[in-house]
Amino acid sequence: MPSSFPAFINQRFWALILIFLGFLLSPACWWNDLLINLPLAYVFGRFCSWFIPQLLLPGVILGYWFSNLVGIVLMHIGAQQAFQKGNQNVSLQDQIKSGLITSTTFTLVILSLAYFQVVDLSNYIPSELFAVEPVS
Repeated sequence: MPSSFPAFINQRFWALILIFLGFLLSPACWWNDLLINLPLAYVFGRFCSWFIPQLLLPGVILGYWFSNLVGIVLMHIGAQQAFQKGNQNVSLQDQIKSGLITSTTFTLVILSLAYFQVVDLSNYIPSELFAVEPVS
């Protein structure tokens, strides 16, 4: 057995842990929103609302978006560490850009579904936040 075998197993183990944690936070996991991302986002929103009370909903949206972004980036970094051979140079900037685009798109889709009442969030968010006021 090569002398680097335990180090290789250790590195792969931590990379798989990153992939798993990233999966739990990312939009790829279908059940994570209710159990993980929304509670984290709510805590972030409450933290923001301590400073300015009107920042609860924007803080929740930003926290939700950020938790998805962190999940995507963690999965990407973990997958690189676990499955790439050798030292291939991959830009962290490209990883973050890809995560930003994916998370922003996903968030806009969810907000659109809530706005057009395809998804009912009335139990979680007051309906007046999504009300359209007539233009005078």
